[in-house]
Amino acid sequence: MLGIPVSDSPLPPTSTAPHANPHQFSPSSGSHHGQSSSSGTLTGFPASVEGTGAAGGSSDVTGPTGTRPFRSKKIRPCDMCRKRKNRCAVPVEGEPCVECKATGRKCTYLLPPPVRPKKEATSQSPTSALPDLPLPSLAPTFFPQPSNSLPALAHPARSAPPAPKRPRVSSSAGEPAQKRAAVLPAASWTPASLDRDLPDGVEPCAVTATLTDDLLNHQTVGTSRQISSDHSRAQFILFHATPSLRPLLDDFEATILRRVRSFIASAAPNLSEETLIDHYLSFIHPTLPVLPLSPQHPPESLPPSLRASILVETLGYFPSLRDKGDYAWRLLKEEKLGERMLDRPKLSSLATAILELSTSMDPRGDYALLAKSIAHAQLLGLHIDCRSWAIPEWEKSLRERLWWCLRIHDAWASFLNSRPSHVQAGNANVPVPAFPAHTTASDVDAKDISFVFSCRLALVVAQLQAEVSTLDKYGSPSRADACDVLEKDLNALKESIRGYVSAHARSPGMDCLLFCLFALRCMIRRINIEVRIGLGSAFAPDGNTLEIFAEFVTFCSMLRESSFGAEQAWLPCESLRLYCVGSG
Repeated sequence: MLGIPVSDSPLPPTSTAPHANPHQFSPSSGSHHGQSSSSGTLTGFPASVEGTGAAGGSSDVTGPTGTRPFRSKKIRPCDMCRKRKNRCAVPVEGEPCVECKATGRKCTYLLPPPVRPKKEATSQSPTSALPDLPLPSLAPTFFPQPSNSLPALAHPARSAPPAPKRPRVSSSAGEPAQKRAAVLPAASWTPASLDRDLPDGVEPCAVTATLTDDLLNHQTVGTSRQISSDHSRAQFILFHATPSLRPLLDDFEATILRRVRSFIASAAPNLSEETLIDHYLSFIHPTLPVLPLSPQHPPESLPPSLRASILVETLGYFPSLRDKGDYAWRLLKEEKLGERMLDRPKLSSLATAILELSTSMDPRGDYALLAKSIAHAQLLGLHIDCRSWAIPEWEKSLRERLWWCLRIHDAWASFLNSRPSHVQAGNANVPVPAFPAHTTASDVDAKDISFVFSCRLALVVAQLQAEVSTLDKYGSPSRADACDVLEKDLNALKESIRGYVSAHARSPGMDCLLFCLFALRCMIRRINIEVRIGLGSAFAPDGNTLEIFAEFVTFCSMLRESSFGAEQAWLPCESLRLYCVGSG
């Protein structure tokens, strides 16, 4: 599913992606040479690059043939200054740069492009010419616009080649759109995946905020790729060579899957592997959707480690096989499956770790595994909004869902155990999953309800952790006001869920969602009282408090045996929630 070699497909026939360059984010690029920026001009570059289509002149100036623009759109010094390693600037459009004007040299900004010999036209048809397309450049380079090709690096044992001193555009990215359109139909182009099309020996790393180009030019970076289609916010992915010390996991994965299959064959011979996979996709996956939802990813393409985790997770949901499922999870935890798979920078590795976090056998170890999983997710850029990235739609959806699965685990684990959150406040902008616009409660797919509202509930829990349960807020009088606001948010969330509950009463994960909602209302009310009167002090609850706890008791009394059967998924820390409510 996620390990197909890189596809060297050309760029789309007509690229509408905006021009993005790492030097646009370098306001102090000229400070290294003792120069300062003037108003409206990037230090060391032509003043007209932002407002015109050509550097240093009007965009309507053409070459001798009248078919090419006056200069290319790349932001760079003129040729003379570049050879002498000088910075140059064009303060007045249409005039030579400052250096050439002072020294009396011919400035290349005033010269037309050099005449190139024309190639003889061939009689090849576009279809027959398709196999002869040049491959994307594999040399270290920077892509100023979203590219459809992923880079390949040298062997990990070799040292990384030195980074270029100036950004350069690969030959495939610089081809005219008309030439690409002549050989490749528009419908055949699809953006490359950062996960599925990543070549072996390469590890991606997302840049959270590009402030300077120093990181992009660092010697440890083999190459980089600009993947954002939003001209106001470039997004760079750095590609590093995989260190040779990383262990090979292919044999390890195959051994784990073989052991799991052997155990299930002896413990539950009446359950086939296909039956367990179908049951997981129907009833368990909607609660924490960690798999790609597209025809390109059938269940047969699951990696061995992820497939083994799904089989073990599903086995424990059958009431008669729960002890067998616990024993199988112990086997996987002894091998540290989730932690070891994180050494492979794939989305499937994160999915494997998230499934292991759904157990409750080792709270301390799971908290450490959660920290490592979130760290690897941030390395892959899952904390960044990817809606404008030039990647496939299935990967955008999977990235958002994996990130929010981690946010759900982090919010509850940190709050219930009074531990710090692993997510840095203000450093994640992934939107909350939502239902399609202009849809009613009855039109929504029942499988999406529990996950969407679980994400919203996790936001309330995370806010409770930040406003009430942190060291800087401990003892602060503002905690009581924060509890009042959170209670209002929970009441509003309860009212918004009401319509979906009546329309889809038995949707997967609904019982777990409502249990978390009613239990959290009780916990926040208890915290709200104790921050006012003191921890552990006796109090007489008012009528509103009794009503909140009564609603939780009423809901629990309505649960039936089917609520705890194989068709209802539950998060791992429900017993701790129940204990926290009952101890009040």
